[in-house]
Amino acid sequence: MTGPAVMDSSALIFAFRLPGILRILKRSYPYVLIPSAVYDEVVVEGQRLGKEEVDAIQNEVGRFVRVEHADDELPVEPDPRLGKGELEVIYLALRVGAEAIIDDRRARIFGARLSVRVIPLASLLVTARGDGSLEPEEASTLLDDLVQAGYRLRSDTYIEVRRSLLAP
Repeated sequence: MTGPAVMDSSALIFAFRLPGILRILKRSYPYVLIPSAVYDEVVVEGQRLGKEEVDAIQNEVGRFVRVEHADDELPVEPDPRLGKGELEVIYLALRVGAEAIIDDRRARIFGARLSVRVIPLASLLVTARGDGSLEPEEASTLLDDLVQAGYRLRSDTYIEVRRSLLAP
């Protein structure tokens, strides 16, 4: 992947909670973009709540993590069930021609309707495993670490991802 990715709040938080995921992101993208709504949700609100990953994220702002304003105009009516951060991720990805890393199923479907390539965070493990930058055991451990950190996967999806990570 040559350009940046645009990240949603949950993907950003999990990446900074798990150094192995952050390493994969840094190998895969020159930098990541986050819209203002994601910054406010993760950093501003995270500071207020004393979240541990906030300092690490702030240290990368202006370097690997870049905050950018997202336009509020879409060529279609937005899905009212999506949050401001998810919509801004899709707006920004559409505007800059980047992929969006979003875990919310509705947001992924909405982004796809706009021809935005939307991927869940766990798919980065599959990609890294496929290109040889992760060994099967390391990839499987990172998947388990994600789940233990609170990352939600349906059980059938977990089994499918794990199987693909361990395949020869």
